[in-house]
Amino acid sequence: TASGSTITVPTGKQIIGTDTNSIKAPGMVIQSVHSDTSTWTPRATTTSTSYTSTGHTLTITPKYSNSILLHSYLVSSHNNTAGSYAYIVLNKSGVGQLIDTESANGGQQAWSYQGVTNIKDIAGTTNAITYTMQFRGGASGTVYLGWSSSFSNQNSCSWSIIEIAQ
Repeated sequence: TASGSTITVPTGKQIIGTDTNSIKAPGMVIQSVHSDTSTWTPRATTTSTSYTSTGHTLTITPKYSNSILLHSYLVSSHNNTAGSYAYIVLNKSGVGQLIDTESANGGQQAWSYQGVTNIKDIAGTTNAITYTMQFRGGASGTVYLGWSSSFSNQNSCSWSIIEIAQ
């Protein structure tokens, strides 16, 4: 029943939106996209100290242009040179914009590690947006993304984008 500016939904009843985007509230999760082991690029390798593509992308088509797009990734990586690092960033298609600071690990030994991050971006459009994961090495060494003691370990890599209404 409606009373003033509120609508009360009786016990046992539901609100069902029949059109796309018919129900929206600030802070509500609108949609999510996720990479899984079948879409993760096998182990990428670089010796470059400039950013290069890992070959892995994730695309989302926002429902609202003012939505927050929350990125979360977990990536296994390795630099084969002690004292050097591996760096990871995300690049937003069409604008060449790096949307996060470098996620870096490494140091005294040739590290195997998990790069972990949570980054937010504002959609700015309702057109499809493709993000590319990029990586580079430190001063020296070979960097591997999707690294494990075996040739490829995509099972230890994941990336999700969640659209949150504003």
